[in-house]
Amino acid sequence: MAKELQELRSLVARVKSHTDKGVKLNEANTKASLITPLLGWLGWDTLNPDEVYLEWRRKPSDEPADYALLDSAKVLLLIEAKPLHDSLKTDKGWRQLAANGLNAGIRWCARMNGHLVILVNLLHEAPIEKKVFWTIDLARVDEADGIPLDQAADRLKLLSKKALLTGRTDEAWDKWQAQMNLDNAIQELLSRPPDSLIEMVCDKAGDTQLPADIVTGRLRQIAEIAKQELPPLGPAKPRTDPGGAEEESAYWITSVRAEKGLSAIEWVKQLVGEERRWAFGERTPGKDRIKPPDRICFYAKGRGVVAHAVVASKPEKNKKAASPSYPWVFRLRDPVLYLDEPVAIDAGLRSRLDAFKRKESHKSWAWFVQATRNVTGQDFGLLTRQKT
Repeated sequence: MAKELQELRSLVARVKSHTDKGVKLNEANTKASLITPLLGWLGWDTLNPDEVYLEWRRKPSDEPADYALLDSAKVLLLIEAKPLHDSLKTDKGWRQLAANGLNAGIRWCARMNGHLVILVNLLHEAPIEKKVFWTIDLARVDEADGIPLDQAADRLKLLSKKALLTGRTDEAWDKWQAQMNLDNAIQELLSRPPDSLIEMVCDKAGDTQLPADIVTGRLRQIAEIAKQELPPLGPAKPRTDPGGAEEESAYWITSVRAEKGLSAIEWVKQLVGEERRWAFGERTPGKDRIKPPDRICFYAKGRGVVAHAVVASKPEKNKKAASPSYPWVFRLRDPVLYLDEPVAIDAGLRSRLDAFKRKESHKSWAWFVQATRNVTGQDFGLLTRQKT
């Protein structure tokens, strides 16, 4: 296992080297240097066309799939490959993959561009975006906004011959679907509680005179918190869209300072609380990655975290932004402000944050709030008092 992880770590390092440097690879080089080695790591014999067949067609007139992974001439997995940095969002790509797989009755397909791996259950009876099992971005593995290497390995192994032949991939999908159905049922129950549930809550609270709207509002708050924090039952992350943009929230902290005669607190009150928007500068870290429905909290220099909100749009350049220094504007929703009761990032809190693991919490920590940065969901909960 340790050797496998070390080999995967080397593959991930190669991916990051290309993406960090902005290397442009065409499809052929992406397949040769990134995708084929990944298939080799998964245990496929990439030199054996009886196992890894290139340019596979169900019939001669079909558009080819880039790879077909076989066992005894049976296709277990189709793969469509694209150049590094391709968005994987083109309709043509999805139509091509679906046509090849559905016409041949193939359940499992994947789309890859060298750093994104999207696993798709084509036989699931649902719109194409709901056929996606999971997306992994190898360039973000072991990063604050990605998943740990061992989790990436577990998910990727669902593409191995052993997992596909033994039904482990199917079982993981079924378990995830059961989780999604359970979560949806709980969300529906809490978001639209029947009278019987409201009566049970009042009875348990020992106050049968509690107004129904108060109980309903609290149940809806609990539903929203549960949506953010419930871990998945299976090996997959919550569903993603077909282009690989994850619907699961990422978490951010951004620093606010006094400017143009307004204090940091006043800026937060005006932009977050009243106008429900925020803005980033040209060099703000993460401005190209922040997206709905990410969560973001706001640190006022010298005070602490004073607000948090849900990101409602991607940043867009706006010539009419409030400050020319911050032209990348995005909308917010569900803001929560606690301007008079900020969360101080003191030594006690820092000692509990994932960001300070392997760091001495009593030493200088200005690096943590000098720029916009990703944080874990655990840290975000502590920074915003949603966890104690």
